[in-house]
Amino acid sequence: MNISSLERMLAGTNSHEEIMAIMKCEFESLGFGQWVYIFQIVETFRTPPCICMTTYDHNWLSYYMENGYFHVDPLMKHYTSSSLPLFWSIYDDWTGYGPGALEFQQDLIKWGYWGGVCVPLFTKEGTRGFFQLACTSHDSVVVEQAAHASFLLRYFHSHILRIWVVTHPGHTSLRARLTDREREIMLAVAEGLTSQEIASRLMMSRRTVEWHVSSVQEKL
Repeated sequence: MNISSLERMLAGTNSHEEIMAIMKCEFESLGFGQWVYIFQIVETFRTPPCICMTTYDHNWLSYYMENGYFHVDPLMKHYTSSSLPLFWSIYDDWTGYGPGALEFQQDLIKWGYWGGVCVPLFTKEGTRGFFQLACTSHDSVVVEQAAHASFLLRYFHSHILRIWVVTHPGHTSLRARLTDREREIMLAVAEGLTSQEIASRLMMSRRTVEWHVSSVQEKL
């Protein structure tokens, strides 16, 4: 499917299930039958809202969660700390990630997984995504197909965000509008100033400064 056709199809979707159906079709055509995609709204003051789409074996996913592997999975650590794609395999040296990661590595072997491509995604809207494609080699063909899939991912991510905002009207972080005073105070906070120092600079009480900071936290 060309990009124009994909954009028209995505523009007509009204649910994440519809988007996932298109994703499955596109990624299977590229040779990736098993993948997982996580969409999150990045928030400072609460656990990020999360949407997960996957074609992985549900038995494996249940096993993964039951064993708490999300705490030791090197791919999850990569997702939260880097914006670069990561090509990984079960033959990589995982000793630096600790004994839990080594146990996870051995279970991947037992379940028949060879490796994959991990693609983190960060956007200016304050969202992030994690895309994991399973593969059985890292040859030039897979690299090219993974690059194509990563390119398409941005279109899917954008429309997942579009639907998420519509279906969560009470959520404010993506629509937050700070006042001029709030922005002024948060810039001072970013400089490392204390509430009292900000109060002295802006000639207001410390209690007022803290009230504005609390207001910003609520909005975000």
